[in-house]
Amino acid sequence: MSNEYCVEQFGLNKKEMITESYNGMPPFSNNRQIATQCKKKFGYKPSPAMIYATLGTESSRKLKRYSGEQILELVSVCKKVFNDDYALFESAVHTMRVHVGDKDE
Repeated sequence: MSNEYCVEQFGLNKKEMITESYNGMPPFSNNRQIATQCKKKFGYKPSPAMIYATLGTESSRKLKRYSGEQILELVSVCKKVFNDDYALFESAVHTMRVHVGDKDE
């Protein structure tokens, strides 16, 4: 789909379409979900590189969910309780989510 067609049909350029598609989605949405949403809304499927150029990396979007204070607290807990073993820390969090009955799992 050419940029001229996108602007003519919807009044938006490709970056604006990606941004508009991402608005209202959860901040932790991955590139595939954003591309699917963009395809549904505008008939244009952006490449991962175009999404990256417009919105930044998936990991940076996920990090925006947490405050610096929360991240520092997690680092501190992992260091003190799990001896800096992030794999063990992750496993413990996963086990806790399963046994507590997290709604996302």
